[in-house]
Amino acid sequence: GSGGGTCGPTLHQRSVAACVGALLPPPTDGNASNAKPAPPPASKLAKLLTETMQAKDADAAKEAAKEAGLNRTDPVEPDPFVPLVVLAGATEEGVELTAVQITKPQGADKELHCPFGNVSVISSVCHALGGEDSTKGVFESALDELREQIGVAVPESEEPTAVVTYGSIEKQLELASVLKTVLTKYGEDGQGNDDWDGWDQDIPLVSTRGDCVPLGTAVLGASVHGRVRVIISVKGTDGKMRPKAKAGLTVQDVATCAVAVSFNYFGGTETNDNKQDRWTEPKVIFDFDRRGPAGPY
Repeated sequence: GSGGGTCGPTLHQRSVAACVGALLPPPTDGNASNAKPAPPPASKLAKLLTETMQAKDADAAKEAAKEAGLNRTDPVEPDPFVPLVVLAGATEEGVELTAVQITKPQGADKELHCPFGNVSVISSVCHALGGEDSTKGVFESALDELREQIGVAVPESEEPTAVVTYGSIEKQLELASVLKTVLTKYGEDGQGNDDWDGWDQDIPLVSTRGDCVPLGTAVLGASVHGRVRVIISVKGTDGKMRPKAKAGLTVQDVATCAVAVSFNYFGGTETNDNKQDRWTEPKVIFDFDRRGPAGPY
């Protein structure tokens, strides 16, 4: 369209689209005769995340109440549990792994297509397959790298709540086999290690439909263009609460490159005496894999 209110294109990682597609409720029979049909059942991933968050929050509340009772103080409300999800995909050209944190649960009565309102990307690792590279070998190396980056970026996070595979069914079966082997190895290596991060074969593996990525892409595009939204209450200047529409889904990406600055205070490229470079050493102000935006800079 050519109107002034039109939105431009939106770009998202394939893995983020897969995450959104995996959270979509499964299709239901559209010929139901009920005047007001019941909300569709949650997807496998959405159900797992919801149940895990509720259980973790309940356990944290019990611990806070117990500690408050021992100290004879008022219980402090614990921070909500933030699930970590690893998304794994592969094609004939390479493999890609992305870690995300999913927050802000919202019921089907608020937004049917987005059971969670925020997807925050922690890190993403992609490797191309060379002529003699095997998917298994490259995938194991990429998962090791992603695991290390998660430990640096969010050391407070627990082991992944789930590992989600996407792509063709054939590739997903191949990835599931590799994942079971690697996660079992992680568990064996962690036995007796006090610094073990909890990664093992007990982490649930969730497969997705073959069209998971395009479905998620459609939802992301609809959210950006205001077709998928939730209604919230906002206090106006007069103190009254009024309804306001907001995007049904917010994605916080990470930088795919580093940004640095270098200064030249004297002009030219070299001094007259020793031909030293007049430019200062580059200083990274926004590093690779950091979450955006870089507001202070």
